[in-house]
Amino acid sequence: MKQNLHILWLKEHTNSSVQRILANASDEQLHKLKDALHPLDAIAMHKLCGVVDIEMIDCFDHILNAAGNVSNFEFYPDVTTERELGIYLVESGTMDFPENVRDYLDYARIGIEYHANHSGAFIDAGYVTRQQASAQSFGMQMV
Repeated sequence: MKQNLHILWLKEHTNSSVQRILANASDEQLHKLKDALHPLDAIAMHKLCGVVDIEMIDCFDHILNAAGNVSNFEFYPDVTTERELGIYLVESGTMDFPENVRDYLDYARIGIEYHANHSGAFIDAGYVTRQQASAQSFGMQMV
């Protein structure tokens, strides 16, 4: 089967475990993946690379599931270090600090602690993390 650009891009930009799964996928599986990836734009594809790092991906179905759930994740472009993550969190208002203390903040430490306490992954193009509402709702069950 001739693979589309989304699949080739995914093979090039994901971890070795996902690459191995994709290399061993059947033509039928790759066709399903092609259909799942078709509606994704560039941002969603970046998110997917982070999602497969965040989630425990150990089979082809997990990759398909991840492709269908990228909307539950956020992408912070060009945030590739803990320090950059800390700066982004403060400047975006995700973490609120008074303006007069910002010159004294340890942005690297803020990023390290946030990364340690949230589901997230650094990828070549930025940082991917689970949306806060999604992260909270995964633990809740409907009664």
